[in-house]
Amino acid sequence: ILFMICDELNAELEFNLDGYQDLLVEAQQNARAGIELMQKELDLVGHRVPSTVNPIQTAASNSIEFRYIDPNAIAAEQNLKITYYVEEIDGVYVLLRQKCVQDANWTGCIDITPSRVVEYLNGANALNINYYDAGGLATATLANIRFAKVSLTTVTKTVLPTTRTTRTVRTSTNTHSPDAPARR
Repeated sequence: ILFMICDELNAELEFNLDGYQDLLVEAQQNARAGIELMQKELDLVGHRVPSTVNPIQTAASNSIEFRYIDPNAIAAEQNLKITYYVEEIDGVYVLLRQKCVQDANWTGCIDITPSRVVEYLNGANALNINYYDAGGLATATLANIRFAKVSLTTVTKTVLPTTRTTRTVRTSTNTHSPDAPARR
């Protein structure tokens, strides 16, 4: 009987550890996917945008709005205004991406419905963006922003079986286009 009890405890422990790993891996993959999408678009900030248009519209610590011309548009050029921000939806914090296709004068918006990028963020400030000028100094002046460090913190969507708490995963990246706003 003692061997049966030990076998049952081992099986439960293995299940709990597997569940723990699965939840952490899912949280980590969600954070990475969100960061990768943001990085690809942030690297395009200002791409072919006329000098009369400010490529970065808003730059807060937990949101950003920027413009670029879609380099992958098949037919006509698409003037894009992209916004990333966090919002609570049904008790879950979500990273949202709003894509606006604007007219030739960079006004209007065809569809302002945001899409979910990552769910189960660790609160309203789970998205953290720091902005830097060409010399690498922190800046809040839109015209001086040349690159950013972006971090995203996700949380496991349920409590972990072993600890009975949720765990957070933080992922970060730097944009790779230090002259993005000046790029045409």
